[in-house]
Amino acid sequence: MDVGSQVAASDEDLESWQEEEKYENFLVCSLDNTLFAFHSTYITKVEPYVHITYVPGCPEYVLGVIHIRGKIESVLDLRTILGLVKKEPDSKSRIILFKTDKLDSGFLVDSVEDIVSIPQSALQQPLSSLPDAIKLLISGEFHYQNRHIVILDVDKLSEKILEIE
Repeated sequence: MDVGSQVAASDEDLESWQEEEKYENFLVCSLDNTLFAFHSTYITKVEPYVHITYVPGCPEYVLGVIHIRGKIESVLDLRTILGLVKKEPDSKSRIILFKTDKLDSGFLVDSVEDIVSIPQSALQQPLSSLPDAIKLLISGEFHYQNRHIVILDVDKLSEKILEIE
């Protein structure tokens, strides 16, 4: 086999490998200067912060409800759920609306940073050094633009929320 044939064969192998590599899409958000990600399959919309109407008698992590395009959505305080210090919303705050088999709602986050497509081979198991309140609610992590990003598992978050109620 000549050198030209070897190069052509290796190019074909590389193209085949690249085509087989599977990617997953994530919405990256910020809470307390830490980056978190949600798998995009759960996200239905991202909305700018709007006034949240308080509903008496709700658990501490339920901030209230909002009216979005003819629909009433509950808004959950992700900071409270994760055991982080509360913060007043500002102009960068966003409400991430999500849907699981058990729950439709929204999470209030400090900001939405990006939507990224990550190769499955780059997804890692979660660090064991994370705080317990967070460790049980994550499915993995990845690095993006030299930053460590923790993947929050929306199904596990939904189960925890339903347990609390």
